[in-house]
Amino acid sequence: MTKELSVFGPTGITYMEILKGLHDEWSKTPLYFSSDTHLEEQEPAEKIRLSTLNVLENIRLSAMISLLRNFRWLQGINSATVSGNYLVFCGAFRGFLLAAADTWFSMKDFSYSLANSAEVFYKQLTKNSGIQVALFEEWEKTFQHFLLAKKENTSRHLIAKSDASYIRKLGEGRNDNLIYECYSELCEITHPASSSLSLFYLFDENKGTEIKTDNDANYINSFCEKYKDIIPVILSRGINPSLLALGSVNLMASRTSIVCPGIEKIRLSAIKGWEQDKAKIKNYF
Repeated sequence: MTKELSVFGPTGITYMEILKGLHDEWSKTPLYFSSDTHLEEQEPAEKIRLSTLNVLENIRLSAMISLLRNFRWLQGINSATVSGNYLVFCGAFRGFLLAAADTWFSMKDFSYSLANSAEVFYKQLTKNSGIQVALFEEWEKTFQHFLLAKKENTSRHLIAKSDASYIRKLGEGRNDNLIYECYSELCEITHPASSSLSLFYLFDENKGTEIKTDNDANYINSFCEKYKDIIPVILSRGINPSLLALGSVNLMASRTSIVCPGIEKIRLSAIKGWEQDKAKIKNYF
């Protein structure tokens, strides 16, 4: 599987190996949440502790399903590459690009925020502090937007933004225009427009029109070559935030028993910011 994804270079191969390992290990992983009814039955300090656990469990849920979704899209890209199907390749790549943008929009600061709130989380988990209402409200809005947002909704923070807005955010500060150009090209191919039809015939003034069905591999390679500078950016911004968030949650396990299996096998130190976040959390856990 990973050999064919070499169209993405060494970075693509590494991420596919990481995601496949996590996918295989996570099957039927249980998550535990305290219901509102159960929370209301608790004395104040215990209610705070359980509410804090709910926040961490929501982080685990969001990060895990983000990675699983990205893995499925990458599998689709891989399958289309192997079978030589450029249309399916573009459909899967567009899906991955949007999923990566969604992850970056919601989760890019998860680990950083956990690290900078480590003292608060520690005190609330050990029943030594009142609940930080503003902090928890922001977390809740983030979870709800990622998990529940759609185009039409009654709550403002649950209204999904336009695809273009997420894509612009993904490219912020890193080849902004090229990432948007990539997205636009994928839309042209995956929409029933002339760009997708022109893949299947050639016109020459001397030779006339000829049906063409054997050029998909060239199209795929040309696409990857054209966007080779942004593919590592899309991969890292779509995947790293979730890995860091799960690593941060695991560091708090001594007080929560919430652990995401498989993360301990990943060299998170290779991701920018991890060592600083890790040090801040380990000051309290």
